Amino acid sequence: PIGSIPVIRNVLEIYYVENRGAAFGIMQNKQWFFLIITLAVLAGLIWISGKIPEERHFTPLKICLYFVGAGAVGNMIDRIFRKYVVDFVYFSLINFPVFNVADIYVVAGVILMVLLIVFVLKDEDLDLKKKKDELATQVKNETDAVIIKYAFKEQAIKDRDAENLAQQLAPYRTLAEQRLEIEEKYNEDIRKL
Repeated sequence: PIGSIPVIRNVLEIYYVENRGAAFGIMQNKQWFFLIITLAVLAGLIWISGKIPEERHFTPLKICLYFVGAGAVGNMIDRIFRKYVVDFVYFSLINFPVFNVADIYVVAGVILMVLLIVFVLKDEDLDLKKKKDELATQVKNETDAVIIKYAFKEQAIKDRDAENLAQQLAPYRTLAEQRLEIEEKYNEDIRKL
């Protein structure tokens, strides 16, 4: 630490620490490794976020992912521009390692995500493949219903046209039937002679 300012004496202090490693100062001076890992984590978070349905009860889960991503980006910015991460929050009461706001975002996001998954979301909520299959089935059924509706509508138009044609031809049918009756009667009369 380069200096400290007590916020709550013997409980919370502001320190200035240049952390060139990861959590708790491990893996010092491995900046390229951290950048690659951070980019991979961000890509994973974006991919996972895209897989989570847009339903309202999944919003807290997405917010947790965004917290983790925001913390990762915050530390990545320090690593890119300073070549180290500035840590400054120190709980002297429990002698906890010095950390920063980005670390708070990552830890809070992960803890809240675990709590959501364990205590709030149901197993079927987390079965995204099943949800995707159900959605695909629903879309297929709705599509089939629309196709059937239009097929019936088209058939109704054909039936209506056929009915109209039958109505138009009815007088001629009546005349044709009368003519057949007359011919049959005439043929019968001729046979009698």
